[in-house]
Amino acid sequence: MDNLVSISSLVKEYQRKMEKLERELKEKVNKYRNAIEALKEYMRQPERDIEALLHYARVDRVEKIMRPYIEAIA
Repeated sequence: MDNLVSISSLVKEYQRKMEKLERELKEKVNKYRNAIEALKEYMRQPERDIEALLHYARVDRVEKIMRPYIEAIA
């Protein structure tokens, strides 16, 4: 009976870990989607400064990631 309880507790622990991973992934997707929406909104602004945006992206070492999105939205 102890083995059955151990297996059951292991399965529950595994399920909790998977649920945590799924929640974390969902949060990352939401952050990504929010970031894309924020970039779209920024690009709609007439006073936007794309060179400044790319400068700060370069400083934060995300220029290579952001540039294709900026180019696609522009």
